[in-house]
Amino acid sequence: MPLTKVRIGSFVEKYVEKCGIPNLTPDEVSGINREKEFFEPSKQIGSDTSDYKVVPPNYFACNLMHVGRDRVLPISMNHTRKNKIVSGAYTVFRIKDESLILKEYFFMCLKSDEKDRYFWFNTDSSVRDGLDWNIFCDVEIEVPPIPVQIKYVNVYKSLMKNLEIYEKLKAE
Repeated sequence: MPLTKVRIGSFVEKYVEKCGIPNLTPDEVSGINREKEFFEPSKQIGSDTSDYKVVPPNYFACNLMHVGRDRVLPISMNHTRKNKIVSGAYTVFRIKDESLILKEYFFMCLKSDEKDRYFWFNTDSSVRDGLDWNIFCDVEIEVPPIPVQIKYVNVYKSLMKNLEIYEKLKAE
């Protein structure tokens, strides 16, 4: 199976849409947890939320400022049919060409501990230990052909569903 190394920047593009609503409540704002999932209510919000960003369905949001602090890339994909709203500190982006990489496969690749360590290693030396967008875009990932990506994504989703069922049964 041939794998191609591809720079993240070759298939993603930033997206900036501000929500324009100055007084959102924590229940209306999403954060991203260590498991790379959106959560509501947000832990904290500013006094003016009009600069907060919109994350449309199938788009990604990540907080590049906290990679060094948390030692994890806080990133999530909006799997819902509704827009999410996140802090203005987040970077929102999308996959611009799914003929090269599927958004689900890309997200699956970024969920590994190895990728988190790699991103953490490449943070800057600032007070916040952030990850620069350009460095994020320079990271190469191995990409198989689309039919293989589809198989990997399907297997991953099946495994996650089985894990969910197991956890429910264990809790009973």
